[in-house]
Amino acid sequence: MADRILFDPSESDIKDMQQTASVISLADVRLSRGWAKPSKVCGHKNLVYSDRDRRIECKDCDQPVEAFDAFMTLCRHFTDMERASRSREGKTREALASVIIRRAAKALDKAWGRKMAPCCPHCQGGLLPEDFETGGGQIGADLERARRARARANSDRREA
Repeated sequence: MADRILFDPSESDIKDMQQTASVISLADVRLSRGWAKPSKVCGHKNLVYSDRDRRIECKDCDQPVEAFDAFMTLCRHFTDMERASRSREGKTREALASVIIRRAAKALDKAWGRKMAPCCPHCQGGLLPEDFETGGGQIGADLERARRARARANSDRREA
């Protein structure tokens, strides 16, 4: 407890206030009682659980960790894992969608390279490369899927 503070005599009428006064250091009290000092460096990522002592300690800084803080560390870890998993799943879906388009284009190129022409799945007419010289027109994929679903629903009603 070497921390000392000097009183300014100009602020006080007492002349003997120039003496030094002891200041209690809370860090010393904390260490003497065995409390963990607040650590901004250690994130307590490597936790050790003791069943016998019912204690949780950080393996990196050898400090005890409160149960709620350890629980929050686990929750953050699983939240991060879930976020990473969903991100990977989205990227996989995008990759699969582009693979389907590439496979379809590759199949058309392969079919047009021979003496045969691929058939339209709807009208069963042949599709030739000349049909697509001007781009063949385009329609949004979502709009086309909705149109097909509506057509299926109408055909199901007519059959029933």
